[in-house]
Amino acid sequence: MPRKKPAIDSEAIARKAYELWEARGYPHGDPEHDWYEAERHLRAEANGKKPAKPKAAKKAPAKKPDKKAK
Repeated sequence: MPRKKPAIDSEAIARKAYELWEARGYPHGDPEHDWYEAERHLRAEANGKKPAKPKAAKKAPAKKPDKKAK
């Protein structure tokens, strides 16, 4: 029988996601990363497990300078 995921309050996830975002220095562009990491962290705690280290967020490729600038 599949193991049922414990219900986690969305407000608790939001608070944890904010903590993670804050710890990463308030970067722009990937709020879903912090939300999913917070959810994973809280599920691990609810299951009595030690949460794993957060996975690194994927970085957007750096823009190359425009060579047409004169």
